[in-house]
Amino acid sequence: MSAALSPWTPSQETRIVARAVRFIRKRIQMAVYYFAMEVGEHLFKGLFRGDRDLYRHGGPWKKSAISRIARDPRVKLADDVLYMSINAYMSVTIFQKRAPRMPVPQFSPWKWHRMSTPLEHEPEALVEVALWVERADIPERLVRAAAHLAGPYVRSGGKLHDLLVGREGERKFPDTPYKRIKRLLTVADEWMDTHTMSEMARERSIEAVERLLGVV
Repeated sequence: MSAALSPWTPSQETRIVARAVRFIRKRIQMAVYYFAMEVGEHLFKGLFRGDRDLYRHGGPWKKSAISRIARDPRVKLADDVLYMSINAYMSVTIFQKRAPRMPVPQFSPWKWHRMSTPLEHEPEALVEVALWVERADIPERLVRAAAHLAGPYVRSGGKLHDLLVGREGERKFPDTPYKRIKRLLTVADEWMDTHTMSEMARERSIEAVERLLGVV
């Protein structure tokens, strides 16, 4: 029997394949997201009684319990996947409580995980960072950096829109990159004046600021 001829032209088939890949990739991402939310909720409420302090300060028993679950032959997951699920679930619940009328951004649970510890006591910043991550499709490595900077930066008097700059932020706060960088450096300078740093760290920070100013 001869092979059936394709009903598609090469260009049509290319478009169909590309569309199928996008569809499947989206479904995989959604499956991973909902898996993390359900597993995170189950572990957070079942193992840690829904208590954030108990989870954060669980000590050796927490590591032992997570490892036992992850290494069970019926589960076979890395410990990090379970920690990610719990942290992602906690970040999403903070977002939902702080912005109950807004749809939860549907990006990777690993990105939600990166926001959990540095921003769990800064709910407004977490919401803004999450919206920025979704809007600008920020890669995971930058999510971690932004999350660790956002809390201390806001507490030091900085404005979050300077830290999370993008097209929308530029339209809302129309000024030059130099002015934004100057505000960032002012906050950094004041932070160094009020916090103890080693002499080497202080020298490196000053050198970095001077290099940045030289570029600007």
